[in-house]
Amino acid sequence: MRIHFHLSYNVVFSYGFMMENPILEPAPGQEDVFNSLFSGKPYIVAQADDLFFHEAGVWMPRTKEWLVTSNRIGNACRIVALKMDGSYRFLSNLEEKVILANGGTSDGNGGAILLSQGIENQSGAMYHISADLTSCNLLAPTNPGPTLASSTYPPIQFFNSMNDIQLHNASGTYIFTDPAYGYLFQGFRTNHNNIPGLWHYTPSTNNFKLIDQDFRAPNGALLSPDQQTLYISDVWNSDWQSNPGEKSIKREVVQYDVIHNNNELSFTNRRVFVDFSSESMDLGYPDGLKCDERGNVYMGTGDGCRIYTSKGVHEKNVFLV
Repeated sequence: MRIHFHLSYNVVFSYGFMMENPILEPAPGQEDVFNSLFSGKPYIVAQADDLFFHEAGVWMPRTKEWLVTSNRIGNACRIVALKMDGSYRFLSNLEEKVILANGGTSDGNGGAILLSQGIENQSGAMYHISADLTSCNLLAPTNPGPTLASSTYPPIQFFNSMNDIQLHNASGTYIFTDPAYGYLFQGFRTNHNNIPGLWHYTPSTNNFKLIDQDFRAPNGALLSPDQQTLYISDVWNSDWQSNPGEKSIKREVVQYDVIHNNNELSFTNRRVFVDFSSESMDLGYPDGLKCDERGNVYMGTGDGCRIYTSKGVHEKNVFLV
């Protein structure tokens, strides 16, 4: 069963565990802070018997639905419009174009951006979704190969399996992660580049620029409410590969300061925000990331959702039971 559950400040999560009720609890020693932020109980918005609610979760104000993508079902992903009453519909018109849809974000004007992970030797890509969810168009890259290499720094001819994306509103720049999950262990890609990259893309110049590649597999992406802090999760286990070789595990979230100057972005002061390496593997990995209006960070994990302050203090949990 896949579920969406809803908390204060219009934070909506999707997670894929069997459950009956979400339970919201403070972390040890954080009861006072917890009680000042939350009241009531989280509740299930929707549930299904298949893997329909997995990524994206972009609110579409015109249709009053969340735009959601499924987990991989064979070599396809479903694209779903989910209403607050729990009803949902499949957007087959979008599925025909956005191959293996994954993460998404608002375009700042009522529409959305969805990421394609690509398939076989087809590059990952970004698609613009109309505000009424009736159409989509390829945003970038429009010409993988040598033409793409001329607009990327460093030059590459295709992207891996684009995973998650955020819009920096003031600059109009998109920030996205590009791990090679599809090639390294999921088996739906036949090629990959050697950059486990965090990138940004500026539509006005059609240029891509690498922010950082010091990751095993960059996954979730999040900008703080003031858009001055960027959070990226790094999620990897070499055991996922058929020939894992040297043991390697990554279970952490890093953050950067975001500097916006003369319509250009720079990312500085990388530091570890949360590191799960010393915790039980039952906790899983810090996957998708969201925040509320106060800057608290919500992190999908193996036991549900962990909630941290912007300083990295673990405040509370939403357990899935």
